[in-house]
Amino acid sequence: MALSGTTNKQKFTATASQTVFNFTFPFFDATTIADKKYGDIKVIVESSVDNSLTTLTPNANPTTSLQFKVTATNGDPAQGGTVTLGSGATAGDEYVIERDVAFTQEYDLKEGATIDPTALNKAFDRVVAQ
Repeated sequence: MALSGTTNKQKFTATASQTVFNFTFPFFDATTIADKKYGDIKVIVESSVDNSLTTLTPNANPTTSLQFKVTATNGDPAQGGTVTLGSGATAGDEYVIERDVAFTQEYDLKEGATIDPTALNKAFDRVVAQ
């Protein structure tokens, strides 16, 4: 993937009933749902009414504006992705989509084993993203 920038989040001001937000920074996981994240992506909304912050809940089949799912652009997380809400946003609310990579080691080198350059590069990318 080779991360070429420092962007790890984007902010969007919602229009009335908007349900889709396209972000352009790469991410690593679009499948795991845990810890208020959908893969490596978390979404926080700031209310235009009272400026309160709410971390949205990931859901593979979202049904409310407080739930979201993530889909990689063209099936490739390196190209960014789309956050889809379960129902329309309130006009003026601000949505922050952020890549939040867990501090874990995904690639374990074994003595005497062949080193996979693609896996090694992805491991380096994860460290840079963290």
